[in-house]
Amino acid sequence: MKLIAWNCHQSFRTKAEKVLLKQPDVLVLPECEMPDRIQAKGIEFSDSHWVGDHKHKGLGIFTFNGWKIEALEEVSPRIPYVIPLRIQKEDFSFTLWAVWSQKPENHSNYGVRMWKALSSYPAHLLEDRVIIAGDFNSSSIWDRDGRESNHSNIVSELGRHGIKSLYHEFWKEKQGSETRPTLLFTYNEEKPFHIDYCFGSDWFVQRMTSMTVGKAGDWLKLSDHMPLEVEFQLG
Repeated sequence: MKLIAWNCHQSFRTKAEKVLLKQPDVLVLPECEMPDRIQAKGIEFSDSHWVGDHKHKGLGIFTFNGWKIEALEEVSPRIPYVIPLRIQKEDFSFTLWAVWSQKPENHSNYGVRMWKALSSYPAHLLEDRVIIAGDFNSSSIWDRDGRESNHSNIVSELGRHGIKSLYHEFWKEKQGSETRPTLLFTYNEEKPFHIDYCFGSDWFVQRMTSMTVGKAGDWLKLSDHMPLEVEFQLG
């Protein structure tokens, strides 16, 4: 199974071909337009789920090759872009949290809503097969003393449930010291950051066969974010 998480910077329908050539089973797309606008371009998928306040810019989840999507929770106004879903094909399923972290109007920290999600949907974190993927807009390099919703605390809480960053497990790098950026801020290769993640429970860690981050030369004309691509051997 292949999962790709990519903040596509809107207008996915004009960029889809490059991603679909990679033959994903699951796509998590922050800043994606509504599915009907994508279908209108003749792009086919097995299933989709989308949330957003504007038809041109929301959080889209798309599946292919027979995978189906079931919403597990109603969208909460407290955490509007952390979406728990069940992804299923035949008799196999797993829980996916699709993420597009945004800071609340009354707070300066992008990690607040992800932190709230951890306490709002705790039962999901106890499941054997869990993936949490998307644009977190956070990094341990921005931790502040005394702030509960720091990125490092989010990572620690997920780790307490056996859910780890697949990038860091695969490449053996530390949080905040990543050598492969997922964001080139303002499309500038001199401003690299790692703020997009794919976390997985131990079940997925053990079955991960590859984890790659897109390169600027391939993707920067399409988005300032680079896609995360991870594969698992399920059988």
